[in-house]
Amino acid sequence: VDSLCGKMPLVDSYGHVTTVRSGVLVPANGSKWVELIGYNTWNKKNYIELGEDYFHPACFAGTCKSGKQFMEFLSTHVKAADIPHISPPKAGIPTTSGPLTKQNAFLLLEWIRELQRKGISIPKKFLTCIKEGSWLKIKINDSPGYRPPSESFLLASDGGNSNWGTILQTGTSFYGDKIKEYKEELKKIGVMCEYREACAFIGNYLMSLGASSTLSRTNVISMLNFIKFLKQNSLSLNHFVSRIREGRWLKTSHGRKQISKIPFIDEDEYGKEIISFKPELQLLGFIIDFGGNYQMVVDNILSSFLSSLTAEVLLFILDCMYHSTSPNKIATELESRKCLKTGMGDKNPGDCFFSDSEWCCLLQVFNSVPLIDHNF
Repeated sequence: VDSLCGKMPLVDSYGHVTTVRSGVLVPANGSKWVELIGYNTWNKKNYIELGEDYFHPACFAGTCKSGKQFMEFLSTHVKAADIPHISPPKAGIPTTSGPLTKQNAFLLLEWIRELQRKGISIPKKFLTCIKEGSWLKIKINDSPGYRPPSESFLLASDGGNSNWGTILQTGTSFYGDKIKEYKEELKKIGVMCEYREACAFIGNYLMSLGASSTLSRTNVISMLNFIKFLKQNSLSLNHFVSRIREGRWLKTSHGRKQISKIPFIDEDEYGKEIISFKPELQLLGFIIDFGGNYQMVVDNILSSFLSSLTAEVLLFILDCMYHSTSPNKIATELESRKCLKTGMGDKNPGDCFFSDSEWCCLLQVFNSVPLIDHNF
């Protein structure tokens, strides 16, 4: 029967009768290949698309068959096939350039599974369009989106880290747990399923953002979360940290503190959450506490703020000068500023007297002596 059916003339969807063919497609109406692809992309491979008449009931040699029974006969003996039981086209599939429905996404994965099971080689262009097309639904910062499989990953768990930030995770809430059954097929089309792969991708992604100075608040928090994750899981972070330290990506607030031009992290930009990442910031080279960095303060004093200093600020500057290895610059600046509060108003240091018992006699001789105001 198979031999005879292989030579049997068939009517295609255009009404043409043909006996020469490389393969046979089931009629378009209700087919999976139309649902996924939209048109006959196999025509260049000499595949014929059966006409709709084959769906209609008919009688042959006194035997009547329904359209369904007739199609079953053709599928068995003429090898009329539909996805996933058909070889893929050599060309790409345009529909994978945009979002696929859940049903079509699973159909595509089932097709790849069937091809691998049969050991059929997947054409390069066909596989490339699937890897690079933005058809796979993912989650970005808990917001849905679509990305190519080669830019997405599916992990068994989040490793105890619930905030991955900009990580492009396959949307399991959309596909359900069923997506996990296709792990091998997802790997075949480029989805990353191992932490090592995911970490490398995320690191490169964040480093590229850092290099272009376009890190948003969310990006920065995601990056710090990523560093924390690497540390907690004893994964290598030296390369990532060294690359991130090179970029100019952190928003600071110059002059945020009254007397200094030290670039403090802008908490208005990043919120109080940034404070919880002190160990990660320290890895990136940030000074996370004063820790006796007197020289840093001395080197960054803003001379414009050295007049009419508050008592607290003045005492802090003097403490820094005391501990500094080179206080001359700030000492010179202070000498020319009316920065000390006295009983006669603000005065230059050179015009003031330090009040103690040895200077009390001056008050008996002079009516006005600029003594430093201890009460202030």
